[in-house]
Amino acid sequence: MKDFKKSYSFGGKRDLGAKRGPSMFGGRADRSSESHKATCDGCHAVCEVPFVPNGKKPVYCRNCYKSRATTTAFSGQPFPRTDASADESSNDLKKQFSILNTKLDRLTAAIEAQTRVLSSSAG
Repeated sequence: MKDFKKSYSFGGKRDLGAKRGPSMFGGRADRSSESHKATCDGCHAVCEVPFVPNGKKPVYCRNCYKSRATTTAFSGQPFPRTDASADESSNDLKKQFSILNTKLDRLTAAIEAQTRVLSSSAG
C-alpha cells in the first residue's frame, strides 16, 4: 500500500514533464495509432482517419474538418441543418412551449385561488 501511495499522488504536485504510462481510464495512451482509409464527404479525396468509419456519419479530411469547425463553431450544431429539419424542430419547440405555458397558467391559477382562500380566512 505504501508503494501505491508513493507512485500516485492524489491532489499533490505532479512531475508534468515525466512521461506517463498507459492510462487506466481509457485516455490517449490506450488508443491505437492505427489509421483507416476513408473518402472525405467534403472534397471526396481519399484520406486516413484514426477510427473505423461506419457509414452512419460523414467523414472529413483534415482540411475539410478544420474549415467546417470554424464555420459551425457558434451554431451549436456539428453539421448544418436542412430547412426541413429546422422547421420540424421549430414546430416541436412551439408545441412544447404551448404545453408548458398551459401548465404554468394552471399552477398560477391554483396558487392565486389558494392565496385568496388563506387571505379571506385570516382576515
